[in-house]
Order: sequence, then structure tokens, then C-alpha cells
Amino acid sequence: MLLKGQVLIQRLLEDAARRLANRHRLALFTDGEASYASLFPEIFGQAYRPSRQGNRGRSPEVCYRIPRTLAHVQIVKHREGQRVVVVDIRYAHGSQRYVQQVLDQLGYSTPNTSAIERRNGTARRMSAHQVRRSLAFARRADTKVALGWWGLTVYNWYRLHRALRLSLA
Repeated sequence: MLLKGQVLIQRLLEDAARRLANRHRLALFTDGEASYASLFPEIFGQAYRPSRQGNRGRSPEVCYRIPRTLAHVQIVKHREGQRVVVVDIRYAHGSQRYVQQVLDQLGYSTPNTSAIERRNGTARRMSAHQVRRSLAFARRADTKVALGWWGLTVYNWYRLHRALRLSLA
């Protein structure tokens, strides 16, 4: 039986796999949640059934092969109070060589989750309904979803971004 968090992670990974043009060419950087490590091979790996040894007993269970162009890295942050003390980098699946190639393409030297953390922080700052300590709240789930999409639209299509190299004006 899957827990609520595991179900959400499974839906997230399955949705990502559906959207990717090539789901076997991916480097995924996640936090240390165990569900990512257990679900990653099942969703992104290539399924195969090992050959049977002899004529008796059950057939072997389905196993999953991880291609060389597929990698999963977990970034685990250990905290003392509010401060991050140690960052553990776990290569859960795939080759470290492929991870290093992807990091070189992205311009990073070590695996990290800074891009998605920055996006989540910006989204939380833009919507009072997502701020942890706020009097504003969305009573209905569909209202919260609509506010999330509104913030995403404003961030990507309305605001001027300092990161743009050429000015649009």
C-alpha cells in the first residue's frame, strides 16, 4: 500500500515520463525521499524478465534495467535548526559520468536542486496563499490551483526578467 506522499511522487514521475520525448535520456536531481529511489527504476527503467533457472517454481519477477543515459541523484540536506550543516550527494541510479556530462552542459560543478528551489521560493513569494504564515488562504482546492497557474502565467509572460540578455522594450 502506497502512502499519500508516495502516490504524489509516483504521479509526478509518471507525468514527467509521459511528457519527455526520450524518457531514457534523463538526469533527475531530487531530495532524499526514499520513494524517488524506489519508483525511479520502475517508471523510467526498461522492464525485463530474467531467464528462468530450471522448470520448477514461479517465474522470476520483472526487473528494471537502467540505461547509461539515465541517472538519478539524490541531494540530502542535513540541518541543525534552520541551518544546512552537511549536503550528502547520493548517486541512486545510473552512471556518475553521465551526471557529470549533464552538469557540464548546465554549467554546474556539483549536483544541486537550486533551480527548482528558487522557482518554488519565487512562486511562494508571489502568492499570499502559499506563504507559510499568512492570513490569506484558498478555501477550495480548485481556487488554489487557479492561483498557482495565475502566478506562473504572470511570472513567465508579464514580468520583466533581469536574466534576459536582450531587452524586449
